[in-house]
Amino acid sequence: MADSPMQINALIVDAAEPERLAAFWSELLGRPVVGRMGPYVWLRRENDLGLGFQ
Repeated sequence: MADSPMQINALIVDAAEPERLAAFWSELLGRPVVGRMGPYVWLRRENDLGLGFQ
């Protein structure tokens, strides 16, 4: 079996107030909120990395 590098394609941050934390990081990173599903709030994916808050 060939060694293959591990890739991280999403990071989910557990938060007491995911909407508020997503808004903070959205402004700081310049990545708008693009989705909400259940307890998750997602910022726009960039460089193949998703950033979500739960």
